[in-house]
Amino acid sequence: MSKNPREELKTALIDPANYSQPFKMHHHYFGPETIEFPIAYLSPDEHKTVAVVFFTEKAREIAQSVLAQQVGTCAYIVAPPDLATKEWVKQAIRHCRGGTIRYVYDGKLDNPLKILASVDELCVIADGSAPTFGSDLKLSEPVEDLLWLAVELGVECWCRNPYRWSNSEIESCLKKLGAPERVAAQKARRAAFTRELKTIRLDNDFGSSGLWDAQGRNLGYDLLDLPFPLVRRIAAWQKDFNDTEFPPSTSDDAWWDRHEREAIDIGKILQQALGSETVVTLFQGDDWISVDQYERTKE
Repeated sequence: MSKNPREELKTALIDPANYSQPFKMHHHYFGPETIEFPIAYLSPDEHKTVAVVFFTEKAREIAQSVLAQQVGTCAYIVAPPDLATKEWVKQAIRHCRGGTIRYVYDGKLDNPLKILASVDELCVIADGSAPTFGSDLKLSEPVEDLLWLAVELGVECWCRNPYRWSNSEIESCLKKLGAPERVAAQKARRAAFTRELKTIRLDNDFGSSGLWDAQGRNLGYDLLDLPFPLVRRIAAWQKDFNDTEFPPSTSDDAWWDRHEREAIDIGKILQQALGSETVVTLFQGDDWISVDQYERTKE
């Protein structure tokens, strides 16, 4: 017995295999946006990660709608654990290629740089209805800062309200709310901390940032003042390690050669970004050596 034609059409519309080229609807604006989130169909060979941030039950309803439209993408959900339950996530990302959950406790959105370094697009969903005037976006300060940081770093970002309130002046609102000043203060603190480091080690460990101090303590991206493209590259290098080595290991000699070559290239760029006051080291043989020492061994 054949399926209902309507169900067959719905199945075909959400099957990424039916789209050989990336396809988007309603994507005419680059920057923070409060209109409908675009419907995206990705071809099987294209990879994209979309972050969806929400803190309330009403916002979760919009998040589910947003995720349903991201066919073939990788979802990155940022939400409290009581809202992003396993059952809800399983249902919400059923059309996605996969999903990552980052839990938020007590409204604290830690490590915004780590979030942005891991995604290609960002959608933040307001906590409630917004007024028809004024600058209140109905977002917590940490989410306002995340949104402004995305704007500064050039990460494509969107803003949604549960009641579909629209405001084309999101950047202006964020400025009135003090987000630029708060983000600048965070950057100043990162710069001060980075200047105090005499050594940064570059090495993988599962779930780490790939960066360590001289005492072997992991250094989060939000502690350091580094060029954002470099942070994204380090995060991708670390994610490749996580995805390949655990579990189970699918690495081979060719993979390790590529991975180590990438480590050397990242080390060189990292050393250039840090200058001469901080030494970047790599683990070679049975000891840590600087990038410059490594270069001399290859001459």
